[in-house]
Amino acid sequence: MSETWDTLIIMVAGIIGFQIFAVPISKMFGLEGSTVDLCVKAIRIISPGFIFAGINIALQGVFQALECGMSSLVVSLLRLLIVVLPLARIFSRLTNAATMIWFAFPIAELAAAVMAVIFMVKAAKKVNRMI
Repeated sequence: MSETWDTLIIMVAGIIGFQIFAVPISKMFGLEGSTVDLCVKAIRIISPGFIFAGINIALQGVFQALECGMSSLVVSLLRLLIVVLPLARIFSRLTNAATMIWFAFPIAELAAAVMAVIFMVKAAKKVNRMI
C-alpha cells in the first residue's frame, strides 16, 4: 500500500500547484481576457478531484495485480464516462454552466473512489480466503 500513499502525496502536491499557479498555467496557452478567467475557474474546480484520482489510479493498479481486472475497468468507466458525462450534461443546463460544468470531474472522481474502496474491501476478503 506504499504506492497508494506515494500517489496521494503526488496528487496533493499537484492540487497545491494548480491552485497556486492557475493563472500562469492558463496564460501559458496564450489565453486572454475572459477565457483566462474561465480556465482559472476550471483548474481550481477540477484540481481538488486529483486526490480522488490518486486513490482511483493506485487502487486500479492494485486490482490488476490481484487479478481483479473487472474492478479496475469499472472504476475507469465510472470516472471517465458513466458519471462524468451525465453530470456534465446536467450541469451544462444550469444558469452558470460555464462554471458548474467543471464540478462533474471531481464528483465523478469521488464516486469512482467510493466504488474503488468497496471493490478493494471485496478484493481483500478474496485474498484473505486464498491465504
